Amino acid sequence: MLKKSKIEKKRFNTALGFRRYRKSIKRKPYKYDRYKNLVKINGSSYHDLKAPRVLTIYSISEDFLPDEASEYKMTLDFINNLSSSLVKGRVIVNFEDTESINAAALLLLYATIHSIQQSSKFDSRVRLSKSPIVNKLIKASNLKRLIERRELITPCSQIKRLPVVTSNDAKYIDDIIDYIKVRIYDNGLDANDESVLSDAIQESIENVLLHAYPEGESKLHKQWWLLCDVIGDQLFLAIHDRGVSIPNTVKHREWFERAFQEEYPELYDEIKDSLTPSQRFLEYLNIKPNITDKHLINVSMTGDYSSIQTEGRGQGSKSIKYLVNENESGKLWIFSRLGLFVYNSEEDSRLVDLPIEIPGTLIQWNIKIK
Repeated sequence: MLKKSKIEKKRFNTALGFRRYRKSIKRKPYKYDRYKNLVKINGSSYHDLKAPRVLTIYSISEDFLPDEASEYKMTLDFINNLSSSLVKGRVIVNFEDTESINAAALLLLYATIHSIQQSSKFDSRVRLSKSPIVNKLIKASNLKRLIERRELITPCSQIKRLPVVTSNDAKYIDDIIDYIKVRIYDNGLDANDESVLSDAIQESIENVLLHAYPEGESKLHKQWWLLCDVIGDQLFLAIHDRGVSIPNTVKHREWFERAFQEEYPELYDEIKDSLTPSQRFLEYLNIKPNITDKHLINVSMTGDYSSIQTEGRGQGSKSIKYLVNENESGKLWIFSRLGLFVYNSEEDSRLVDLPIEIPGTLIQWNIKIK
């Protein structure tokens, strides 16, 4: 009996080892990382991508070291992993352990999925969070419907919470402004505040359509995404495009050199002194290693003011800055490529080099609900 049990145990271990070997061969094409796993649903294998505990791109330290524990890095890694996985096949977007999602990160995630959906067919599902607050945001923003490829809720002033609004033209501007006036301010906006808020939203969207994408780009590809969210007495507005980015466009504006000189006079003089007779300012700037995306975003904010008279544009950033300055808790964030501009007031702004690129441009600001 003892001998027989040893033989049976050996056979069992051999069979178990063979099954494990077959599974390893079957799973060999898949690349694993800390966010990925494989789940079987109705006989089909899905990549189970687990979202981080906190989805945010606001976690900016003083020197912004790109360490593995950075919430910014973990959020961007997750979104980039999702982007590559959606193109390959079936995916479960798993928010089970997610405890918090910030507006800008949600908008970036939404735009990533929506952009891929325009050109690729994929089968994706959602696993909701243990947090009711996170689930409410995922559903109200249209993110759950988008991932599941269901019909999206269109924006209007009658709905309780505005979903992510997306378009390739200006048709939803009035709907967004009406929603904020009716649902958030209960028709209590005075004429001046309504005008400034309308200018900020309208100019932000029109600037995307005019400047964010290459000249001659089809209207169908000039996509923008907007999200508004209320936290306490603050209204947060974020708009995102996946165009060529501020650092790539600002250098070609006619006022750029003048604005650069105004913002960085010593650096400008140093560059001008280094130019050979055949060199242009922009050519030299492109090879200057200490001028990064954050500096070019900063110049774009200076240039916006000077361009109001010369080009009739730029009023959007002026309106946004006015709204931020009127709010004690106001803050303006501009992410573009590898640069970040954070504005609290004319005396308090900050420039940051980002460790992972943000595609296109994402702008967020908040105003106080009076």
